[in-house]
Amino acid sequence: MHVGKTRKSGLKKRKTKLEPMKIIIARLGDRLSDLKDAFDRQEAGRDGIPASELVKLFWTAGVDDAASTVEEFIQTLDDKRTFIGLDSFLRLYDKHENKMIATMTSTYTYV
Repeated sequence: MHVGKTRKSGLKKRKTKLEPMKIIIARLGDRLSDLKDAFDRQEAGRDGIPASELVKLFWTAGVDDAASTVEEFIQTLDDKRTFIGLDSFLRLYDKHENKMIATMTSTYTYV
């Protein structure tokens, strides 16, 4: 019996298509300026924010329950010392918001 070789290309992880930033910005609405201000204050002349400082950035933005979202995000990074840009922060914030809304709606039962 002959066993065929598997191709390495079949083992690659598929990249997920990112949602267009204009949709995320529209969802964030008025909160966008507060998030950008928090990002700019923490960036302080650097080219982005180290991934290790993301929880602090969420605190600066007034969000104190994002630790698990940040941990999940950091686990996906190849290099944990990566600097995160504003767009990645906004995507992560949006993901966290959606996660919190989903948790709230699934917790409460409406009669």
